[in-house]
Amino acid sequence: MGTKTPIQSLQESLSIYRELARNNPQTYLINVADILNNLAVLQSKSNNFEAAEPAYKEALGIYRELAQDNTEEHLELVGMALSGLGSLQMAKKEFEAAEQCFREALQIRRDLARTTPQRYLPYVCMSLNNLALMQQFRNEFEAAEKNFQEALHIRRNLAITNPQANRSDISMLLSNLGSVQLARNNRIAAELSFQEALGISRELALTNPEGNLAYVSMALNNLALLLQFRNEFEAAEQNFQEALHIRRNLAITNPQHHLPDVIMILNNLAILQQARNNFEAAERNYKEALVISREQARNNPHHYRPEIAIALFNLALLQQARKEYGISLQNFQESLQIRRELAVTNPNLYLPEVAKTLVNLGSFYQQAIPDRQKSLDYIADALRIIKSLSADLPVQQFQATALEIVRKWEIEPQEFMNKLGS
Repeated sequence: MGTKTPIQSLQESLSIYRELARNNPQTYLINVADILNNLAVLQSKSNNFEAAEPAYKEALGIYRELAQDNTEEHLELVGMALSGLGSLQMAKKEFEAAEQCFREALQIRRDLARTTPQRYLPYVCMSLNNLALMQQFRNEFEAAEKNFQEALHIRRNLAITNPQANRSDISMLLSNLGSVQLARNNRIAAELSFQEALGISRELALTNPEGNLAYVSMALNNLALLLQFRNEFEAAEQNFQEALHIRRNLAITNPQHHLPDVIMILNNLAILQQARNNFEAAERNYKEALVISREQARNNPHHYRPEIAIALFNLALLQQARKEYGISLQNFQESLQIRRELAVTNPNLYLPEVAKTLVNLGSFYQQAIPDRQKSLDYIADALRIIKSLSADLPVQQFQATALEIVRKWEIEPQEFMNKLGS
């Protein structure tokens, strides 16, 4: 018999404690909720959202029942479960549901912090950070920046008396804040945030590398993106390379946690190299990201199949630019197939990616291998999907590109759209 996975061990413990709670709920019901919450955390990390969501919801229901006694401990457990559930819903791009969870968790934690600030203000910061990340995803950059700033202000005050417990979080918040500032085109402020984040994390990593090198890597990656925007390509590439080197080393001992970031940085680096016409280096990095994703997907398909689709899509774009049309088309189509399959169970998250891939295939059959019918069929499919999606999802740019392709085929876009509706 093989070694049990952590998820299997938790499922076994859950069965035991459910049985105990039937006879003695007052003693054991909280154990059931704790195990459900821990199980949901692991399932979420594996992108197994279908299993994680009901576990979070059941745990939350139990915690709410226990919190009727209004004790601080039970109220914070409600906040914890709401935060986990909200993060899962944000990952699924169910933004309204996620916002409700984050705002309720934030309110609970603000109330608790009024009477016990030292204990609960860090949790207020976590909720502000979660809410701001969601607002950033929805392009609500002004609101996101306000919440990041409040969280950062609280952390800076907490660090006055307890720097060791708070400076890593200051570094993380500065990186997050800088990303929003960059999105708002406030590049001077973004650079200051990224540079401060990098300085703090480098200093902390001297005495605690295990706890802080990941933040060094994050800050380097973000700074590299800023430098890329400023066309400082050589400096950007140096930062990507250092960030990648750090993540590779961290992944040796903790691949589950760090390989996703290795893949992300490989893709970022390859995009930069492609922009610099260094196609061979870009192709190597896209292919490495693809190889890692395929290998990891054998044991963790929920997490890594989306990464396979991203790497295939990026590789296909590069191969199209190099006029390697056969392999480019093959990779576009495999990426599309994966994304269609993923969209069956999580349409909000993956249908925009399906639409994007369809638009690129429509462009491929216009520019690379001209075929009017195939191009328009892909564009029609993309536009039908875009029309079905919530306006909350980031698909407007895909629609604009799709209609431009229609126009290049000398068809009036509105006429084309009207025919789709008939």
